[in-house]
Amino acid sequence: MIFDFNSKIIEINSFQLSSKFEGGKIHGHKKNVKNIGIIELVSNDGYRGYAENYLATYSPEIFKATVIFLNKYIIGKKISEININKKNLIPFIARNGFVKSVLGSIETALIDLIGKKTNLPAYKLLGIINKKIQCYYSGGSVVMSPKEIEEDVEVALSQKFKYYKMRIGYKKWSHDIARIKKAKKILGKKNTLIIDAIMGTHQKLWNKKEAIKKINTLQKFNPLWIEEPLHPDNVEGYIELRKKIKIPIAAGEAYTGDYEYINLINQKLIKYLQLDVSCSGGYSFCKEISAYAKKKSIKVIPHCWGSVITIASNLSLAQSIENSYIFEIPSVKLEISKYITENSIIIKNGFIEASDVNGYGFNFTNKIKNKFKYKSINTFKL
Repeated sequence: MIFDFNSKIIEINSFQLSSKFEGGKIHGHKKNVKNIGIIELVSNDGYRGYAENYLATYSPEIFKATVIFLNKYIIGKKISEININKKNLIPFIARNGFVKSVLGSIETALIDLIGKKTNLPAYKLLGIINKKIQCYYSGGSVVMSPKEIEEDVEVALSQKFKYYKMRIGYKKWSHDIARIKKAKKILGKKNTLIIDAIMGTHQKLWNKKEAIKKINTLQKFNPLWIEEPLHPDNVEGYIELRKKIKIPIAAGEAYTGDYEYINLINQKLIKYLQLDVSCSGGYSFCKEISAYAKKKSIKVIPHCWGSVITIASNLSLAQSIENSYIFEIPSVKLEISKYITENSIIIKNGFIEASDVNGYGFNFTNKIKNKFKYKSINTFKL
């Protein structure tokens, strides 16, 4: 992705912030706080571009060190010279993983900067195909009781969402079934249930045999898909699983490598592919993988689990590809989002679209940085 501008990048900064969640229960974050990593690009003509990096949540220290390491590849370069794709990645260390992800976030921030420079919204820079996209309400935390699931579904329906996703796999199976029954009853026949087993996140992993048995039990609830039913590395398990279940599989949020996605697609292990420009490797990579998935009749459902920056940047991806399907909207919001946005996204009647702000429409002042100063909360560990 190349833009013909002579402006140079004179700074690339990273900073970590901490924000409380607002609304609903959330599992996996101590004190109801999420740590987020932000990349900031500064051009010599005074423009600033921002992007969020999802992996920074898990290791802010590595995020900061990685951005410092990458400075020499970005600072002093003209915008027209910065072209991040798989052909020019640093061998061995950037084929996948943290470096690949951060490079993708740098490209994402560059789009924001260019949008501000040209007075254009990000989606117009990437080429718009879908102006408005239907959303699904992504809630149903694994720690919610059946009663709380009922209340969560009612909130989703009150906001005109027709698709509802809930998490399972953390507590006893009988408890999960009770939760699913409650969600399905409230959703009725006119609305759609989605189930996420989150096997890429927690440590209570299903084995292949267990997954097959449990997923086949879920068939009577007719979910649109089962998400991450096995650990992301268990490719052999996914091959066997695909033969033994009828519910479509969604996966991809845990990957960053070209081979990981291509293997997932070529093996026909999934029907829905989860990409995330704040994690997977930026726009160039995600658009290329999306195009390949389209050839195999696989739809893209962007993964969004961060601040409004993650939502806005992934929306630009979804709007610029032909095989985007439905879009994830987290049930819980980060407090910081209402301080940094210029109403850059519009969610109404279960659909999302971008407004005509410049870039993504975000800015970070020193006041915001101080208000949401990073708290070293060790949520994730070996």
